[in-house]
Amino acid sequence: MSYYNKRVEPLPEEHIDTLECTKDDCNGWMRKNFSIGDSVQCPFCKSDMKSGTRFINNLPNTAPYTKATPSNAK
Repeated sequence: MSYYNKRVEPLPEEHIDTLECTKDDCNGWMRKNFSIGDSVQCPFCKSDMKSGTRFINNLPNTAPYTKATPSNAK
């Protein structure tokens, strides 16, 4: 049996719209296109969340119950 290094190209990163927790000591955040509504509470501390952006990998959202809008669409 032989093993070899499977090299994979890194996924491209781009600016993604997110919702971030407003509490200073909480690190909770989620992608906007994975949230159910605009007024979302943090799943960890139940505080309000505000809009933000992060430079991360883009993941397509195919779930029918979330608002699946592309991050670059306005």
